[in-house]
Amino acid sequence: MSGVQLSFTSLHDFYAENPARRRSPEVFYGRPWRTVQFGPAYRAAWLPGTGELFLVRLGSDADGGGRVELLAHIPGAGAVAEMLSGWQDAVGTFDSVRWLRARIATAHPLKRRHGWGLAA
Repeated sequence: MSGVQLSFTSLHDFYAENPARRRSPEVFYGRPWRTVQFGPAYRAAWLPGTGELFLVRLGSDADGGGRVELLAHIPGAGAVAEMLSGWQDAVGTFDSVRWLRARIATAHPLKRRHGWGLAA
């Protein structure tokens, strides 16, 4: 079984890979999500039409800006709202991406069940 691509070089490539993404509005979960105090920063969003939660790296193309990481498949607005409850207090804080990953950890088994794997 082939895996689902989890990283993309640009937001354009992310949307081009799956036409259903273009038809779904983004539910914005703030920015900047930080890896460390002065490390890369990201914005987070969820697509109701596909159930995909993803990060987009902020900054210039030369600095890796625009890269997309698909974090999880979370079907349903209620499930994503429950998992990300309190995100407004976490976003912008030191290593907040770690908080985000911990909150969605229960979604990761879905990746294995549906054959999601790292991009080649």
